[in-house]
Amino acid sequence: MEKLNNFNLLHSNIIIGMHANVNLSLTFTEDFNKWLHHKDNDWGMEDFKSRNTLYVGFLHIIDLSVLKQIFYDLASIYKKQFPYAEKQAFIDYTFGFTIVDIERFISRDFGFLGSPTINSPLEYYYCSLSTGELIDFAIPKDSSIEHYKQYYRQAINLINNIPYNTASPLPFNCEMPKMSKVTDQSESEELQNTKSDNNQFSVLQWATIFYYVDESEFSTSTDTKINRMEQFMKEQSINTTLNNFKKNYYEAKNRINKKNDYPIRKLEPLIQYMEDNYPTTVNLIETDLRFLEEENDI
Repeated sequence: MEKLNNFNLLHSNIIIGMHANVNLSLTFTEDFNKWLHHKDNDWGMEDFKSRNTLYVGFLHIIDLSVLKQIFYDLASIYKKQFPYAEKQAFIDYTFGFTIVDIERFISRDFGFLGSPTINSPLEYYYCSLSTGELIDFAIPKDSSIEHYKQYYRQAINLINNIPYNTASPLPFNCEMPKMSKVTDQSESEELQNTKSDNNQFSVLQWATIFYYVDESEFSTSTDTKINRMEQFMKEQSINTTLNNFKKNYYEAKNRINKKNDYPIRKLEPLIQYMEDNYPTTVNLIETDLRFLEEENDI
C-alpha cells in the first residue's frame, strides 16, 4: 500500500509554474487552459494574473456511500499490511494531508471571480495566501462553495468514524496489492530503511527544514527558490514531487508565521537533526518552537 498522506485525495489541483507534465486526458485540462487565458487577458483580471496564482483546484464530489466503502477498503488493505498498527496510524498514513487541506479549505474566506466564457460549465473563486499568492477553485455553476464545505465536513466525519477494528475484508477476494513502483522498494526494504535520512521525516517536515535552511543559509543566494528546492530534495533523497514539496513548504511557512498552529510534535524532532546538519538554523527554530508552545499553552 502506497503512503498517501502527502496528497489530498479529494482535490484535483494543477500547480502553476512547476516542471511537470499535465495529463492532457484529464477532463478539466481544457477548462484549466481557458481559465488561465482569461486571467491573463481579461481587462478586469489585472490583480488575478496566473503569475500570482499558486494553483487551481477543481472540486468534485464522490457520493458519500461510495466514499465510505473506499475508506473501508483502504482500512482493510492497511490492516493486512500493518497488522499491529492502531487506527490513528492508519488515518495519519492515508489521510494526513487530506484532512489538513480540506480543514483549511473549510476555514477559508473566498472571493468570486466568475467564468471565462458565458457557456463555461464552471465558475471560479479565489482566496489569498499570506505570501501574496492566490489559490483558485473551480466548481460547477449550479453549486456553491458552502455546499463543498458541508460535503468536506461529512468526509472528515467518515474518516474519523471508520470502524477500524471491524473493517470489512478486501472485496471480491482481492489479493494484497504490491508496493507501488514509485517507491522502488519492497515492503522489507522499506522496513529496513525506516531510519534512513530520506524516510525519517514526512514531506511537511522536510519542507519545514528547507524553510529554515533557506531563511538562514540561502537568503543571499542568487539562485531561484525552485532551484534551491530541487537541489535540497536531491541532496536529501526526498521521495516526492517538486509540486508537492512546494505545496508543503508554503503550508509550513504559513502555519509557523501566520496561523501559529504548526504541530509541536512534528517540529520538536527536527531540532536535533538541524543541530547536526544545519547549526545556523537552530536559534530560529527554537524561537519559533517556544512561541508556538506559548500560543498553544503548552
